[in-house]
Amino acid sequence: MPGWIRNYVIVHELSHLVEPNHGENFLHAWVVMPDHIHLLITPDNGRIIKAINRLKGRSGLCIKKRYPELKAVWNPSFWERRLRSDKEIQKHSEYIILNPVKNNYCASPELWRWSSVNEDEIKMNANSL
Repeated sequence: MPGWIRNYVIVHELSHLVEPNHGENFLHAWVVMPDHIHLLITPDNGRIIKAINRLKGRSGLCIKKRYPELKAVWNPSFWERRLRSDKEIQKHSEYIILNPVKNNYCASPELWRWSSVNEDEIKMNANSL
């Protein structure tokens, strides 16, 4: 499966997580890269494992429904870090937003389609998936 198709499906699932009435999680910043994803998330209930498993489960089912030949969509593990201040949240948000630029995929964060920088555009296009 081409990486850009998988990115669209993942972004579609992320768009559901950032809906104002979703109520379970708050995404501060996120970016979907060709081979990994960065999320800066505050789960409402404080249970990051549940939030990540839900994201992986929902997007994995959607991807496998479209591409049944795939054996695995997600790596079973993930990296987590507890941030304790607004300054840390800001620092890590900037890192996430700048990740496509740092990896030479684009010249500025606004040019990378699959990130929270372009969240409004993604939500408008989510119904076309």
